[in-house]
Amino acid sequence: MRTIIACIVALLLFVIAVVIYGVVHNQQATRTGSLCAEYGIPADDPRSNPEPLPETDETGENREVAPDNSIKMNQPLDVHGIRSRYHVFARGVDFSKPVGVVMRLHGDGAYEYDHPEGLLNCMASVAASHNMILVAPRTPDHEGTRTWWENIGESSEWLSGLISRLREDYDNVDTHNMWWMGYSGGAELISYGLLAQEPENITAGAIMIGGGGAPTDKPDPAPALNARLPLYWYVGSKDNGKDPRSTFQRPERSQQRRTLVPLTWLRQCSRARHRRRRPLQHSPSQNP
Repeated sequence: MRTIIACIVALLLFVIAVVIYGVVHNQQATRTGSLCAEYGIPADDPRSNPEPLPETDETGENREVAPDNSIKMNQPLDVHGIRSRYHVFARGVDFSKPVGVVMRLHGDGAYEYDHPEGLLNCMASVAASHNMILVAPRTPDHEGTRTWWENIGESSEWLSGLISRLREDYDNVDTHNMWWMGYSGGAELISYGLLAQEPENITAGAIMIGGGGAPTDKPDPAPALNARLPLYWYVGSKDNGKDPRSTFQRPERSQQRRTLVPLTWLRQCSRARHRRRRPLQHSPSQNP
């Protein structure tokens, strides 16, 4: 009995220690302005400690809109019966000047959409420093795991409607300066859907992280892409397959130009480049 009691006490002490550590760590992060340090923003960067977001209610669906409309969370949008929601971060943006747009597409499961206080809030701080709003939509896929790519047609149509809504709601938003950024399943929508079927929506550029590929039902790139689309690969030089947890040879494969799309599809695009990003320095090599 004494052993059981001792184990219970030890477990309780451990839980208390973890809670105290978390509180102290968060307080230290707030004091040092390093809330975004884990996402690569230095603690002494003024963008590293954005203000907290409006609180969620019990359902997690309805969130406050900031009085000045600089933050809009979980805004509903119905496009021809296709329904979903989106966040808009416009804090610190000067609407008396042309305003760009960063459209961030989440990965499968929509975790970052459901927890915008972390990565999205930090990304919005960086976007605002370039006078750009950050828009973070949630896929209209409501069945099972939320994905962008299981119904690319509906996802693309809904996103086109979202672009129209942004033009209506925000003065001076320049949708000709729109950057798309997709992670995992979000990257797949960009490469399988937007680049292949609606390239006119990719007005400034697109960044695909940890996903993407050549569309299987559209073997040739859209003609509009050939005249204006350079492609780049950025890979970490430490992603060399030596880590037993990740044996994929990214630098070697990207040199072969097969990281994102098959070689035959890629060669039809106007230009392709490979850049190998070394840790802590910016000295990319380039192979035509």
